[in-house]
Amino acid sequence: MGQQSRKPYWVGEPPAGTPLGPFQKRSRASVYAQFVLQPLYSAAIGVLWLVALVAAAAGPGGTRSADVETGSMWLSRRKMRLELDGTREEWEIWATQTLANAFARSTTLRAKKDPGKTGPPPVVTLDPMDRRLLTAEEVARIAEPMGWILMWTRHDGPDDKLRLVPRAQASAFRSRPSE
Repeated sequence: MGQQSRKPYWVGEPPAGTPLGPFQKRSRASVYAQFVLQPLYSAAIGVLWLVALVAAAAGPGGTRSADVETGSMWLSRRKMRLELDGTREEWEIWATQTLANAFARSTTLRAKKDPGKTGPPPVVTLDPMDRRLLTAEEVARIAEPMGWILMWTRHDGPDDKLRLVPRAQASAFRSRPSE
């Protein structure tokens, strides 16, 4: 991608091989299987989560203060209907609501954990499950009026998750040299 293709609503360039979307709809069988089986694997994950929580409480914390990741392994009825029969417009509404909630959660976490705002800027990571029929560019256009931009320079290789940072703090992230 050359200089002409630079987007004003993202930082850097996507690494080669990065899936920009849209992603294919999942099969009806896999959506139904997830919905029916999720209580079983959620219980197992819950036990692992408790073990990790106890281990994290015993050691020093190493997480950034205001990073938020979207995506859930739990499939609500609304999300199941969206996965089965959702249109691109419905996915856009879903992604807009998901991003608005994640940005608000990130802002709240930062205010609580870093009141002086001296730490690193927050990062919101959008899972592909929350943007199935949308491209990365469409997500960036949704986030831009909310004051956030898409950032490609945070990770080393191809990844299907999108990372967004506050526009005002994007300069804190240095662009990596092109490889």
